[in-house]
Amino acid sequence: MFFSVGKLFWLAVILWGVWTAFRMIEKRQKRGKEQVKDEQTSSHHKPDYAGADDVDMRECPTCKSWVKNSGCNHPDCPIKQS
Repeated sequence: MFFSVGKLFWLAVILWGVWTAFRMIEKRQKRGKEQVKDEQTSSHHKPDYAGADDVDMRECPTCKSWVKNSGCNHPDCPIKQS
């Protein structure tokens, strides 16, 4: 007979082994991709500054320092202090 019980058994064992190996490989690759994704998101995470007010600033053309939009103390400053 061409197919015997022994041959079918060993064929099933080999197929099960190959299938299990591929499942393990896929899990490792998925875990690796998740770690890379987590590292990328954590490295690009911007810290929360709770309670910090955003300040609009601009460079004073006269004294070249960065000042609030309300102006600087320089007498020739075109950004007038209010």
